Amino acid sequence: MEIVIIVLIILHLLWFAAVVNNFRYLIKLRSFAHHKIDFGKDVPNIKKIKHLVGIAFYKEPIELMFDTLDSLATQPDARKKISVFAGMEEGTPDKEEKTRQLKALYMAKFDRFYVTVHPKGLPGDIPGKCSNFNYGSRMAIKYLKEDRSYGLDENTELM
Repeated sequence: MEIVIIVLIILHLLWFAAVVNNFRYLIKLRSFAHHKIDFGKDVPNIKKIKHLVGIAFYKEPIELMFDTLDSLATQPDARKKISVFAGMEEGTPDKEEKTRQLKALYMAKFDRFYVTVHPKGLPGDIPGKCSNFNYGSRMAIKYLKEDRSYGLDENTELM
């Protein structure tokens, strides 16, 4: 019986120490509540981050692409920080019409918007989503490096 009482006292003391410690950290955290961070401010010596988002498709309905791209376009600063490429296979049905529709709707909603078409029969490539995405990625990076106004330099991180 005495051991049970001793164990209960020890557990109560541990619980009390945990509560006191939690209140101590709560008070410490609340002292930082007045600190505000301005994420829009340019800070020297910190890299700017831009995003490259790729979507590969083949026979998916164009409405599915619209839903996906509309969701991306609603992200904060999409016009300044997000570049998008849509990669498709050369055998994609109605690829010219899909390219025209996508460019007409999304060129103004992103920093850069590219539609790439993966040609059939490239050496080392197999038909499929992975090859389309790989080709689109390589072409998008090439276009971004060639675009002097994009600002891809040592102070910019492309993710």
